[in-house]
Amino acid sequence: MIRGIEHIGIVVNDLDASIKFYCETLGLELEGVHELPGVKLAFVKAGNDTIELLKYSDRCCSEHEGTISHIALRVTDIERMVDKLKEVEGVELLSEEPKEVFGGSKIFFVKGINGEKIELFQKG
Repeated sequence: MIRGIEHIGIVVNDLDASIKFYCETLGLELEGVHELPGVKLAFVKAGNDTIELLKYSDRCCSEHEGTISHIALRVTDIERMVDKLKEVEGVELLSEEPKEVFGGSKIFFVKGINGEKIELFQKG
Protein backbone atom coordinates (compact mmCIF):
# COMPACT_ATOMS: atom_id res chain seq x y z
CA MET A 1 0.00 0.00 0.00
CA ILE A 2 2.71 2.55 0.88
CA ARG A 3 5.09 2.96 -2.06
CA GLY A 4 7.54 5.52 -0.66
CA ILE A 5 7.87 9.16 0.32
CA GLU A 6 6.05 11.45 -2.08
CA HIS A 7 7.56 14.71 -0.79
CA ILE A 8 8.60 16.64 2.30
CA GLY A 9 6.92 20.02 2.84
CA ILE A 10 8.88 22.96 4.28
CA VAL A 11 7.20 26.18 5.43
CA VAL A 12 9.04 29.22 4.04
CA ASN A 13 8.81 32.95 4.67
CA ASP A 14 9.73 34.06 1.11
CA LEU A 15 8.79 31.67 -1.70
CA ASP A 16 10.75 33.42 -4.46
CA ALA A 17 13.93 33.58 -2.39
CA SER A 18 13.47 29.93 -1.41
CA ILE A 19 13.03 28.84 -5.04
CA LYS A 20 16.18 30.77 -5.94
CA PHE A 21 18.09 29.14 -3.08
CA TYR A 22 16.97 25.57 -3.82
CA CYS A 23 17.27 25.87 -7.61
CA GLU A 24 20.11 28.31 -8.29
CA THR A 25 22.24 27.75 -5.21
CA LEU A 26 21.66 24.04 -4.59
CA GLY A 27 21.06 23.13 -8.24
CA LEU A 28 17.66 21.50 -7.83
CA GLU A 29 15.06 21.66 -10.60
CA LEU A 30 11.82 23.65 -10.28
CA GLU A 31 9.01 21.25 -11.12
CA GLY A 32 6.12 23.68 -10.76
CA VAL A 33 4.39 26.41 -8.79
CA HIS A 34 0.73 26.11 -7.75
CA GLU A 35 -1.67 28.23 -5.76
CA LEU A 36 -4.40 26.91 -3.48
CA PRO A 37 -6.60 28.96 -1.15
CA GLY A 38 -4.32 30.44 1.50
CA VAL A 39 -1.07 28.92 0.30
CA LYS A 40 1.31 29.11 -2.64
CA LEU A 41 3.36 25.98 -3.33
CA ALA A 42 6.55 25.29 -5.24
CA PHE A 43 7.83 21.79 -5.96
CA VAL A 44 11.55 21.28 -6.52
CA LYS A 45 13.14 18.00 -7.59
CA ALA A 46 16.09 16.57 -5.71
CA GLY A 47 16.98 13.63 -7.93
CA ASN A 48 14.03 11.25 -7.67
CA ASP A 49 12.65 13.03 -4.60
CA THR A 50 10.58 16.19 -4.21
CA ILE A 51 10.65 19.05 -1.74
CA GLU A 52 7.48 21.13 -1.42
CA LEU A 53 7.98 24.76 -0.38
CA LEU A 54 4.87 26.25 1.28
CA LYS A 55 4.24 30.00 1.65
CA TYR A 56 1.06 30.72 3.62
CA SER A 57 -0.64 34.01 2.76
CA ASP A 58 -2.92 34.39 5.77
CA ARG A 59 -0.28 34.69 8.48
CA CYS A 60 3.36 35.44 9.05
CA CYS A 61 5.28 32.22 9.22
CA SER A 62 8.45 33.50 10.84
CA GLU A 63 7.93 31.21 13.82
CA HIS A 64 7.53 28.27 11.42
CA GLU A 65 9.90 29.13 8.57
CA GLY A 66 12.34 26.38 7.79
CA THR A 67 10.32 23.86 9.75
CA ILE A 68 9.05 20.68 8.19
CA SER A 69 5.31 20.97 7.72
CA HIS A 70 4.54 17.33 6.94
CA ILE A 71 5.74 14.13 5.33
CA ALA A 72 3.77 12.83 2.36
CA LEU A 73 3.60 9.10 1.74
CA ARG A 74 2.81 7.81 -1.75
CA VAL A 75 -0.01 5.24 -1.61
CA THR A 76 -1.74 3.03 -4.17
CA ASP A 77 -5.23 2.87 -2.60
CA ILE A 78 -5.94 5.96 -0.51
CA GLU A 79 -9.51 4.98 0.42
CA ARG A 80 -8.35 1.61 1.78
CA MET A 81 -5.56 3.26 3.77
CA VAL A 82 -7.97 5.84 5.22
CA ASP A 83 -10.36 3.08 6.28
CA LYS A 84 -7.48 1.30 8.00
CA LEU A 85 -6.38 4.49 9.81
CA LYS A 86 -9.93 5.14 11.05
CA GLU A 87 -9.57 1.97 13.14
CA VAL A 88 -6.21 2.84 14.74
CA GLU A 89 -6.33 4.26 18.26
CA GLY A 90 -4.30 7.43 18.73
CA VAL A 91 -4.43 8.52 15.07
CA GLU A 92 -6.20 11.85 14.57
CA LEU A 93 -7.87 12.28 11.19
CA LEU A 94 -7.34 15.82 9.89
CA SER A 95 -9.55 15.36 6.83
CA GLU A 96 -13.07 13.95 6.43
CA GLU A 97 -12.42 12.22 3.11
CA PRO A 98 -9.62 12.18 0.51
CA LYS A 99 -9.55 15.47 -1.42
CA GLU A 100 -8.85 15.72 -5.16
CA VAL A 101 -6.01 18.08 -6.16
CA PHE A 102 -3.79 18.75 -9.18
CA GLY A 103 -5.81 17.02 -11.88
CA GLY A 104 -7.02 13.86 -10.20
CA SER A 105 -4.47 13.17 -7.48
CA LYS A 106 -5.89 12.63 -4.00
CA ILE A 107 -4.62 13.71 -0.57
CA PHE A 108 -5.63 12.97 3.01
CA PHE A 109 -4.07 14.24 6.25
CA VAL A 110 -3.70 12.52 9.62
CA LYS A 111 -1.75 13.14 12.80
CA GLY A 112 0.37 10.19 13.79
CA ILE A 113 0.59 8.84 17.29
CA ASN A 114 3.47 11.23 18.11
CA GLY A 115 1.67 14.30 16.73
CA GLU A 116 3.50 14.25 13.39
CA LYS A 117 1.48 15.45 10.37
CA ILE A 118 1.27 12.85 7.61
CA GLU A 119 -0.18 13.35 4.15
CA LEU A 120 -1.31 10.33 2.16
CA PHE A 121 -0.87 11.03 -1.57
CA GLN A 122 -2.33 9.00 -4.44
CA LYS A 123 -1.21 10.17 -7.88
CA GLY A 124 -4.04 10.72 -10.35
